[in-house]
Formats: sequence, structure tokens, C-alpha cells
Amino acid sequence: MIEWRDYEKTSTIELIELIKMKDNPLHLDTAKAAFRAFYFRFFESVAKKADVVSKRNCYDREFALEVTEKTFEKFWKYPAFKLQKMKVSCPEKGAELYLSRIAQNCFYDLMNERNGINVSPYDGSEEIVYEIPILDEYIEINNERYLIINKVLSTFSNKHRIIYLTYLQHEQKGYKLPRKLLAELREKLNVTQDTIRFYRHEVISKIDEFTEIWQKR
Repeated sequence: MIEWRDYEKTSTIELIELIKMKDNPLHLDTAKAAFRAFYFRFFESVAKKADVVSKRNCYDREFALEVTEKTFEKFWKYPAFKLQKMKVSCPEKGAELYLSRIAQNCFYDLMNERNGINVSPYDGSEEIVYEIPILDEYIEINNERYLIINKVLSTFSNKHRIIYLTYLQHEQKGYKLPRKLLAELREKLNVTQDTIRFYRHEVISKIDEFTEIWQKR
């Protein structure tokens, strides 16, 4: 049985890479153990940050603890940390800064939830998606859908592909993609927001058309 202590001395970067393997059933136990090691390594720093922000806004330690737990839940769900984006050379410091940002977002989400205000499903870790994830279990479970999307995207430009896959990965019903992510799409692809909408519509229409033809076979 894999224990989290097996990874107690593993580097932070390697821990995060192991956590990112969680979507593969063959590596899920390893990812969980690595996550626990990551959790214990950074719990204290995240808890301090949550405690300071909570006290500053007149919330108690119990509220701060909930913010802390939600921060790690978010990280487990979206382990998108990249050291080069943190503008620091030390992986531990970079991870602390990254978790601190998530903690701040979780604080406001929880505060809005307590006050009955609509909460965004995004946490700021969303990134541009360039390729379809090639996961054996995904292909087995949803083979037809995978084949259709892959086939249709092969007929479009790379910009079409990136735009469609980014929306497919991150869009939540009833919510627009985060402004930061949309800005990154426009900058990286050198397109306007109208072009993004049009390209996405083109791909969706083609997928619908191809799906209809596929089902009649």
C-alpha cells in the first residue's frame, strides 16, 4: 500500500507532477499519497494566510480552517502550478504564492456563499488547452465522442482547435470563461473576442453535423 510518508522527502515539483497523474486510474493511489505529502508540507503556510485574511474581515478561526481545506481541495482538482509563472526561483516559495492566491479566492467564494451571493466556479488556475488529453480510460469510456472531436478538429486550423478545447475543458454552464483566460487566448492567438466566438461556433456546428452523420451509420 502506498503511504504519503513515502513521499515526505520528495521535491515539491515532483510531488506536483505526481498529483497531476490523478486522472489516470493506474496512478491514482500514487497521486493521492503525493497530495497528502504536499498537503502536510504547505498546510501551515496556507492556514496562516487564511487566518490573517479571515481575522482582517472579522471571521473566526473555524472559517479560516474551512478556507484552508477548500484551498487544498481546489489544488487537488486543478493542480496547474507552473514555477516559471510565479516569478520566483524557489519551488517551495512558488507553491506558497500559488496556494496563497487560491486561498484568497476561496476566502471570497466562501464569504459570498455565506452571504448568499452567486459564486464563480473558477479559481484562477484555468489555462489554455492546446491538445486533447490522450488518456486510455477516457477513450474507452467515451470512444465515440473522442473520435468525433478528434476527427472534426483535424479539419480546422490550430487556432480553432485551441479555442474549442479551452472552452470544452473550462466552461461551466451559465458562466463565461474567466476574463484573464479570455485575455490570454486573445493575446496568444492574436485574435479578437468576436473571432473567438466565431471559430468556436464553427467547430461546434461541424461536430453537431458530424455527430448526426455518425449516428446514422
